[in-house]
Amino acid sequence: MLDLVRNIQERQTSAGPVYDVRLSIKGHGRQFKGGFATRTEAAKWRDKIERAVNADAMLRQERLRLPQVVEVWLRATKPDKMGSTIAAQVSALNVHIKTELDVPVEHVTAKLLEDFVKGLPKRLPEGKGRGNGWSTAKRVVDMVKASLRWAARPDVKLIDVNPIRDVPIKLPRPDKSRRAVAGQDFVKLIKAAKTPQRRLLWHLIGYTGCRRGEITALRWSDIDFEEAELRIDRIATPESKGRVVQEGRVKMNQRRTVPLDEGLVEALRAAYRAGGSSINGYIFPSPRVTGPIGFSAVQRWWEQDCEAAGIKSGADGYTIHGLRHMFTTLLLDSGEDLKVVSRILGHSSVRTTQDVYRHVSDSHKKKSIKKLPDLLGGNGKW
Repeated sequence: MLDLVRNIQERQTSAGPVYDVRLSIKGHGRQFKGGFATRTEAAKWRDKIERAVNADAMLRQERLRLPQVVEVWLRATKPDKMGSTIAAQVSALNVHIKTELDVPVEHVTAKLLEDFVKGLPKRLPEGKGRGNGWSTAKRVVDMVKASLRWAARPDVKLIDVNPIRDVPIKLPRPDKSRRAVAGQDFVKLIKAAKTPQRRLLWHLIGYTGCRRGEITALRWSDIDFEEAELRIDRIATPESKGRVVQEGRVKMNQRRTVPLDEGLVEALRAAYRAGGSSINGYIFPSPRVTGPIGFSAVQRWWEQDCEAAGIKSGADGYTIHGLRHMFTTLLLDSGEDLKVVSRILGHSSVRTTQDVYRHVSDSHKKKSIKKLPDLLGGNGKW
């Protein structure tokens, strides 16, 4: 056991009570942080520091290997992450880092990670899809960089030196751009949709660019019919296959409102009146259990409606996420401001939107150059 003294003290201020944390840990000095609004927040910070110190105490005397550091980092940062993120990172640790990057920390180099990235597509199992290679590689590299950066922090000091600090690591760009549903195929899909409920679901994703789990988690109370917008304030989690909804939390922590087309508002209004639902009820409820429709059912709807429309779905065709890409590509192709699109999509930064839709940005650059002769009065004549 660590030799430590810990307490949380209430302190009165002009704005009301705040809470200070004091930790005195033998061999680690004192830790202090003050001004937490609630005792719960103060306790969360205290426990986070203790986890880091415990990890240090357990592992400092060992010659640490990379998977050990990543595993401790995952435990220490777990409370700050969504369940879907945790599941993806644990999988990456077990499948890739423990098997292919099991080296002493001091042997971690940019070349080691770049070689791992280059060979990854060949190691992915058949049926996994070669298109997943880039996202998997990026997740693994990001985890390695973040865990080593965390482990070298002064308040953690699990390792003395981060071996790849300030070292650039080259990740190849994905071979294919994200596949957006073509406009004419979207029209076919809508016409072929078996039920009005399915038609509304495809319209909502295609006309708002929201993620599948954000749409299935919607309640009628999230729709503002007067302002013609919807509120994204929760998400159906992938690890529960869409059956569990996390209230007050969305991907990248980007709560937002999304404007709605007038026609879509009327379709929603008609569905609300026809369904006789409670204002707090789900727009797409499960027919069997209390809660929203699950992802398996949504996927089944997608495959059936795509087949009825005569368009391909799955690995060789369109995915549901392709509706989000369709929305984004159409907006960017029309010249909409990148910052506006990024906010609507709920990306954490404009950089994320630029990286994902780089092919659209490149197309815009070429179109912009072609406009110059007309803008400058040259009409293309030299």
